[in-house]
Amino acid sequence: MLKDVETIAFTNEEDSYEFSWVKEDNFGNWIRKGEEDFPTNEEKLQAIAGSFCELSGAYQVDAAKVDTADYGLKDTNRVMKLTLTDGTVHSFRLGDETPYSEGHYLLYENTGKIYVVASNLNNQITTKAIKLVQGETFPSAEPESITELRIEVRDGETISYVPIDNGDGTISYPSIFYDSMRFVASTIEEYNCKDFGKYGLEDPYVTVTIDYLGYVFDEGGMLHREPCTMVLEIGDKTVSDNYFVRVDGSDFVYIMIASHAQKYLPQ
Repeated sequence: MLKDVETIAFTNEEDSYEFSWVKEDNFGNWIRKGEEDFPTNEEKLQAIAGSFCELSGAYQVDAAKVDTADYGLKDTNRVMKLTLTDGTVHSFRLGDETPYSEGHYLLYENTGKIYVVASNLNNQITTKAIKLVQGETFPSAEPESITELRIEVRDGETISYVPIDNGDGTISYPSIFYDSMRFVASTIEEYNCKDFGKYGLEDPYVTVTIDYLGYVFDEGGMLHREPCTMVLEIGDKTVSDNYFVRVDGSDFVYIMIASHAQKYLPQ
């Protein structure tokens, strides 16, 4: 059924969302209504919609014969509407958790039936907006492709690391080169950020610049290597003692775990 869904609209305690499938040539994208440049994580969005497309649950009662407020279904803000390509709309309302945490009550409004469904459905529909954001794609580089790594500390010195010619035909690479391109985890703090000062990124504590030979496609679609540069800015600590970071001056703010950031920080 998911392949037949044209519009996904749902609400939760945080926000309301509406995404439409927009086809262009042989491809398509899920576009958020009112925020067309929203960087949609399509895999996550489809997982949410898919959990409603493949519903299974134990039938409980006809909604017309009970007070839906007793099931948390009357004033719930957890609502899902799936519109198919033929115009059919499937509407669902998710209510309270059942006794003994067996699942949640769900009203399938098309039939007026109340079911008990797995709690995973509640986890899906209560997804926060930031989890629907697709993060940026970062390049990777082997240590031997890095030509220089520079660490600049605010109001401090700049340290440069370069490959070392051992004089015997071999080259050694500084230990900091290893795993240096794994800048950030998948945690996105904010996208389309306008105030980097609140993360300490207006004037970063540490700026890491990596020059390397990266793989790039030319106009003919051929892959070749050419000099590339990537910049990591490290700002303030988070409440969990990790770090807010930005890569290549983008409008995304990420959280970098402390163990990854530590090698760039002054001792």
